Amino acid sequence: MFRPRLAPIIPEEAEGGLEAPVIYFEVVATQGTGLGVGSMALEMLIVDPAASGKPLRYRRKIVAQLRAPAGGWESMREALDQMAEDAASQSPGASS
Repeated sequence: MFRPRLAPIIPEEAEGGLEAPVIYFEVVATQGTGLGVGSMALEMLIVDPAASGKPLRYRRKIVAQLRAPAGGWESMREALDQMAEDAASQSPGASS
């Protein structure tokens, strides 16, 4: 199957960077594929304030749904692997 390889995007050349939403999530709630398109739902935990002396209320919220063809997920996997590698090398005690 043909998968186009995109060159890395130089930030000042990509449109929409300032307008694009920032999505915070804590877990991939669901994932699946259908008709060649993969999808996943991203979820976070919401903590609702409570009246004085009452316990906090927690609830789960889907914050985004991602959909992409196989090439998009491959690109995301490469980016995630690179981020994990970078984070590991920056952690305390990592050998230089």
